[in-house]
Amino acid sequence: MSGEATSEVFAAEIAAAIRAATRKAATQEVATGNPTTGQPTTGSATTGGATTGIATTERAATGRAAPGQVAGLAASGPAAGGKVVRVGSAAKRGAILASARELFVRLGVDRVSMDAVAARAGVSKRTVYDYFGDKRRLFLAILEDASESMVGSLRRSLDQHLGADITTVPQLETALTALAVDFGTTIVGSADYAAVFALVVQQRWQTATDDDVVTAPAEELLAERIAEFAAAGLLETDDPRVAAGHFGALTILLAYDQQPDPARADPDRIRRTMVDGAHAFIRAYGKR
Repeated sequence: MSGEATSEVFAAEIAAAIRAATRKAATQEVATGNPTTGQPTTGSATTGGATTGIATTERAATGRAAPGQVAGLAASGPAAGGKVVRVGSAAKRGAILASARELFVRLGVDRVSMDAVAARAGVSKRTVYDYFGDKRRLFLAILEDASESMVGSLRRSLDQHLGADITTVPQLETALTALAVDFGTTIVGSADYAAVFALVVQQRWQTATDDDVVTAPAEELLAERIAEFAAAGLLETDDPRVAAGHFGALTILLAYDQQPDPARADPDRIRRTMVDGAHAFIRAYGKR
């Protein structure tokens, strides 16, 4: 097997193993509830009696529309049976997503009615159907909301920390460390992400589905930046996607595996993991 192929397998095995451990722990944490309050894990911002969707704040601030695609289906257009769904307000959409996420994790998707979601969100059942069409689309929208939020958070961190003024390998290591700490704290310390990951595992146990939070766009963003630094002579890699996978495995995924319970996550330990991970990445990929 070539060195490049071995590297790809190594990256895939690391990511798969850590993701599996992460989701198992996330499921256990949500099932047992927050160790401090004894309540199921939820977010903190409330809208209409429910926590808001993960990406709702960004959409409300930027005026950007809700996710345009849900598993290949338009967010505003004909759903199953020809029913037309609409985007609507970010606040209502976020309240519905968060309410459904909480109820789905706590009770199971099959046991939650659209009436229950509407009551928890403080909206009418018709509003839920108008926005999402059916429960299947609502579930997929929860996953897409998490994916969109992840991409948005990573893009902001990349723009903030990996600027064009980086010209040396030590500067790049410092910037990558700051990136990992910033983005990692957002992901590892988020009860919302933990709940979504737990929901994915729960559904896979109950149904033959491969639905998941899509991470490819975030991975591609990081790979593009790595390719730029390789072209600038600061990194050595023939495959930026593999390098991006290694960076994620050594930082974000490892930190989440070590501390899957957001209520107990230690910021200092997260930072130490990020510092060590960025250093190991530079030792492996930094231009010598």
